[in-house]
Amino acid sequence: MKACKLRKKKKTQRSVEMIFNVQRYSTHDGPGIRTVVFLKGCSLGCTWCQNPESRSASHDILFDTRLCSTGCDYCAQVFPHAVSVEDGRIRVRQENFTAADLCQIEQTCPSGALSVCGSEADVDELMQQILRDKPFYQRTGGGITLSGGEPFMQPQTAQTLLQRCKQEDLHTAVESCLHVPWKYIEPSLGALDLVLADLKHVGDEPFRRMTGGSVKRVMDNFRRLAAAGQRLIVRVPLIPDFNADRASIRQIVDFAAEETGCEAIHFLPYHTLGINKYALLGQPYLAPRQPLNDPDLLTFAEEYAAQKGLYALIHIVKPPVCTERAQHYTQIYQQHADKPLAVRRALALAEHLRQRTVWIKHDELIVGNQASEVRAAPIFPEYTVGWIESEIDALADRPGAGFAVSEANKKVLHEICPWWRGQTVQDRCYGMFTDEQKALLESGIVKAEGNMTSGDAHLAVNFPLLLELGLDGLRHKVDERRSRIQLTDWEDLHKEQLLKAIDITLTAVSHHVLRFAELAREMAISETRDNRRAELVTMAANCEVIAHRPPENFWQALQLCYFIQLILQIESNGHSVSFGRMDQYLYPFYRRDVELEQTLERGQAIELLQSCWLKLLEVNKIRSGTHSKASAGSPLYQNVTIGGQTLHHGVAADAVNPLSYAVLESCGQLRSTQPNLSVRYHAGMSNDFLDACVQVIRCGFGMPAFNNDEIVIPEFIKLGVEKQDAYDYAAIGCIETAVGGKWGYRCTGMSFINFARVMLAALEQGKDAKSHTRFLAQERGLSQGNFDNFEQVFAQWDEQIRYYTRKSIEIECVVDTVLEENAQDILCSALVDDCIERGKTIKQGGAKYDWVSGLQVGIANLGNSLAAVKKLVFEQGTIGQQELAEALASDYEGLDGERLRQRLINGAEKYGNDHDGVDNLLVRAYQCYIDELSNYHNTRFGRGPIGGTYYAGTSSISANVPFGAATTATPDGRKAFTPLAEGASPASGTDHLGPTAVFNSLGKLPTEAILGGVLLNQKLNPASLENENDRQTLMLMLRTFFEEHHGWHVQYNIVSRETLLKAREEPQNYRDLVVRVAGYSAFFTALSPEAQDDIIARTEHSL
Repeated sequence: MKACKLRKKKKTQRSVEMIFNVQRYSTHDGPGIRTVVFLKGCSLGCTWCQNPESRSASHDILFDTRLCSTGCDYCAQVFPHAVSVEDGRIRVRQENFTAADLCQIEQTCPSGALSVCGSEADVDELMQQILRDKPFYQRTGGGITLSGGEPFMQPQTAQTLLQRCKQEDLHTAVESCLHVPWKYIEPSLGALDLVLADLKHVGDEPFRRMTGGSVKRVMDNFRRLAAAGQRLIVRVPLIPDFNADRASIRQIVDFAAEETGCEAIHFLPYHTLGINKYALLGQPYLAPRQPLNDPDLLTFAEEYAAQKGLYALIHIVKPPVCTERAQHYTQIYQQHADKPLAVRRALALAEHLRQRTVWIKHDELIVGNQASEVRAAPIFPEYTVGWIESEIDALADRPGAGFAVSEANKKVLHEICPWWRGQTVQDRCYGMFTDEQKALLESGIVKAEGNMTSGDAHLAVNFPLLLELGLDGLRHKVDERRSRIQLTDWEDLHKEQLLKAIDITLTAVSHHVLRFAELAREMAISETRDNRRAELVTMAANCEVIAHRPPENFWQALQLCYFIQLILQIESNGHSVSFGRMDQYLYPFYRRDVELEQTLERGQAIELLQSCWLKLLEVNKIRSGTHSKASAGSPLYQNVTIGGQTLHHGVAADAVNPLSYAVLESCGQLRSTQPNLSVRYHAGMSNDFLDACVQVIRCGFGMPAFNNDEIVIPEFIKLGVEKQDAYDYAAIGCIETAVGGKWGYRCTGMSFINFARVMLAALEQGKDAKSHTRFLAQERGLSQGNFDNFEQVFAQWDEQIRYYTRKSIEIECVVDTVLEENAQDILCSALVDDCIERGKTIKQGGAKYDWVSGLQVGIANLGNSLAAVKKLVFEQGTIGQQELAEALASDYEGLDGERLRQRLINGAEKYGNDHDGVDNLLVRAYQCYIDELSNYHNTRFGRGPIGGTYYAGTSSISANVPFGAATTATPDGRKAFTPLAEGASPASGTDHLGPTAVFNSLGKLPTEAILGGVLLNQKLNPASLENENDRQTLMLMLRTFFEEHHGWHVQYNIVSRETLLKAREEPQNYRDLVVRVAGYSAFFTALSPEAQDDIIARTEHSL
């Protein structure tokens, strides 16, 4: 019998009294990457506590009804004094469990519904866990944070842990409510770098009412910490009906400014992320059930703190909305209605860059902000205002994609939006759509909302040219082209308007950069820290150089690239604006500064990169409610590509350089969602670099993803891409590929086709199972029982998918035309070859290359469903046609329906298990789509670019979740309105034979014809990559997949199901958990519940 982990240990000087969690890779609880140790026990009883399991200093019993196995009452038999069965349900009375029960609970409940919170751990054991990440602490200035509960309630434990960590030269911090005797705190001060202390109120009556304690003790401890010279940050949880009012905030800020000596004050708006824990504990939740949504109050708190000389930070749960751009663009559009559109848009951007709020954050090294507040999302009214007007009052309540809108901003939007009605891109698209196209969009079988409401993007601009010429150099290039314009020529007259607009835009960008130079110099004057003052002076000088001239060093080059990356996303609302091959075009600067002249240390270069990555994380985008479901987690898909090959005198060579490693390391340390890091794999890639990639994959944030040079390069050359350019391709957005600075907008499609619903229509005389509409009527259907053989089923699929493919291209043509005529992006066109020379925007055919991929959702469901129908209905005859039709219509209702569903699940092979039958059938069905797609041209065909056609692609982002929510039951056994399969990955839970079988199945797809990307997500148990042998195994698998099976792409989630379930229940303790959603990573707790469930359901493999 196994020893019980909970058995009482004999206390020693090194033992910890009680902990309830150890969280690695935190970035919210002190500087750098940290490990947070949560100690149990607290002296307060705050009604809003988000860690109620921390209050008790002893074990707690948790019961999760959602995990409880139906029909199992074993716990009631073992613990009759604490568990009973009432009305068929398990009822748990936590207070009745005894200490003797604790060791049996884990063995009694196989589902994990019944569990124990809290365990004892030896300090030596804890230190082993903590020191596993010591290299990350050292690189990022991180360390350990003690949290709780109240850590100082275990004074000996706190002191011992902190001292041991200081012996290891780790940064130490404690999160405390300070409601403990001073003698508990004082012994730890010598080993404590930072205290993050709660200041909830300064009035004793409200403090006692809401917490049960005395504020006097807290205030006295603040004063003692100040007298001891302890570095201190004040944290203020803003709670409705307690302190979330201006009078209370004034009193708190006054005390913090005058008596604590704190270096900053952080405001934490009330949220309800911990509400589920109360149910697990069997306790009532007495605090408000709505989070605090008062942007105006937060603005007041920040401004009042600044007046008192305190640096204020708002810990935002819901990012705000910024209306500055909407106001400035509306003003210019109204004032300059007589101007050509290109000039009007250039003037609007210039005015916005001149008037918008600019700021430089505390200690940042790369500057530039998209909006007036951190993470605020601008509004782009020229694309759409319809959903803004209808959703503005409910934006804060959207699950997974909420935004806080102040009353002042609501007023602005209500004033602006009416002027735009009938003039937006979306309005004009619907003015051009046929009734059939509108009906298709309304049905949801085809969706194309994203580009109507957001624009194109999905490209990388010519950063190498920008770094070579600088902004003034680009203007000289425009001047030279304008000198050849003949104003008597009709075409030249239109070209002149674009070139004039480019000149206006580049001038505005230069002036905008100088605004940051001026701000940095102003801040340097009042800065008291010598090192920060020097940084600000350098940043000002950097901006003064790159405002006009090419950059002279690595810092300047990175800053210029970020400015352009940022302003591209101010000019347009399109996402997937990517950096291209950053390790190639920035390497000359890195080599000179770091390797040759040694004016910059490698660690400083990594710090600059990480500062840039953090700035990317600030960029935000607000989408409609429906669009946000397809882009779960609010991703921006800003891709950085490293590795791959380059051509030297016509010969391919490995392109990996020291900056490739630095970019990889910087992302691995930060573990954030931006940038979306991609590595170009090729057969000659060194084992050292591949191992470095696998080491970062082990970090568990879904990056890097791999694209395969062995497919992309030769297939691009076959398309007509010049060899030199083909070797210079980059990943764009999720997994799409293009040549940076030479490819047109949107290398991926804009209209998604729901393959599962098309397949269901083919099974039922062309009738859509959801809308009951027959867009393309057919003769045969399962409900009629009149299919003679499976080939007739397949023939109807072929006819249906060709119809829907054509209609999706028709819709894209309309949207492309309207975007070309109404949303010209001037800066973007200035930085893509050959727009300046041709005098055309990207949308008019200015780019050197222009191919677009189609998009679809539910590939695996299509293959699995057709395979089940073929085998069980037509080959074996064990399920009748009408029997299957009735089961699908009823969603497998009743016992007979469930039995039939299990036969469909278990009686036919599933894609992802290397079964030729289902795999080849899927390939055959998908080829129908590929063949039809190749018949069409995009709107730039014949107008300048090489290409102008379509090819296939499988990047579905998170659209599989909302598309599944609109799809009835399918013959693969999938229940109605549940997620479809994402990308080209197997359907969740159907790939049973391991990751190599998935590789084999995927390798049968015609990847050479799917140049928009073949997306494969795999989830590995973290235990699979614990040692060097495991890493070597994964490296060999990757090489085999890419070189032998023609794999296009793969990316990994290295996170266990248990961790994901715990993060769903305790989101406030897993704010840093990053997962791979589709072709991008997102913070798990920022996803909608449906998207979280989809990721949890994916098959977890082991090597």
